[in-house]
Amino acid sequence: MKYDLVIKEEAIVDMQQAYDYYEERKTGLGERFLNTLENIWEGFVKIHYTIKSKENLIEKFS
Repeated sequence: MKYDLVIKEEAIVDMQQAYDYYEERKTGLGERFLNTLENIWEGFVKIHYTIKSKENLIEKFS
């Protein structure tokens, strides 16, 4: 099953501002920020998939 992560326009603006802020402080820090966000999003998708899989398994045996 495939899940899509939808990011609102306001969040994109916030991420761009945070990226700019971190890059002004230290070159490359903005990239680390974006990489961290990407890792977190991937974790959300994995967690959601795991929860849905467990729910389906419980339904089968109920």
